[in-house]
Amino acid sequence: MNRASAKTAMMEGAGALSFRSFQGEVDYAIRGDRLPKRPGMPGLRGSLQTSPETARELFRAGEGRLTLSDGATTRIVMLAHSEGSETAYFETVT
Repeated sequence: MNRASAKTAMMEGAGALSFRSFQGEVDYAIRGDRLPKRPGMPGLRGSLQTSPETARELFRAGEGRLTLSDGATTRIVMLAHSEGSETAYFETVT
């Protein structure tokens, strides 16, 4: 039997990142079609593209705030980053 796999919706765009004393533009991709609204709901996972230096500092900070292209703002907790990479991985927190 052949099963058709459902594709996960993606939210992609340019957003504003802030952490510690940094504020700047980043590109992001988040798996899911909307951010969780209620506390305690599981977060969505995603990645962002920025300079290697900013990605490193964000990972070291551990968390930040991401404002999406539609104006929604969410807190993000860092999951992973490879030294020298422009990509950092995160999970949203409600």
